[in-house]
Amino acid sequence: MLTFRRKVDECKSLAEGLKKELEKAREKSSAFEGKFRAALAEKGSAAAEKGTAEKELKRLKGIQEATQKSVQGVQSKTEQKLERVSAQLEEKKSALTASAADLKKLQTDADQAAAELKRLQTDADNSAADRDAALADKVGRCRLTL
Repeated sequence: MLTFRRKVDECKSLAEGLKKELEKAREKSSAFEGKFRAALAEKGSAAAEKGTAEKELKRLKGIQEATQKSVQGVQSKTEQKLERVSAQLEEKKSALTASAADLKKLQTDADQAAAELKRLQTDADNSAADRDAALADKVGRCRLTL
């Protein structure tokens, strides 16, 4: 009797599992069907868009040809202007190079002046220390004599 009940329980468990799998399969099927219908709608829309895009492409090619003719005239003027600007750029580069050289010299002079100032400050500090030591020595001698 236990074996029979066990088998019945196993069958019930198996049936429940199959029901769950069936429900999942139905859900997947419904989702797929929705996606399929959306894809069919998109396909129809894409076909209509293709016709519109082909007409637009033809119109744009005409505009492109007209624009190319216009661009060729502008291009020669642009090349002339580019040459003028390039020459001006070279002049500015030369001036910048000269300014950089001047700046480097000024920086070197400033560095030398800073080093000299530091040396003089050190000398002044040493002189002040020597003066203070001498003064302290004199004050100490004066106190001894009093």
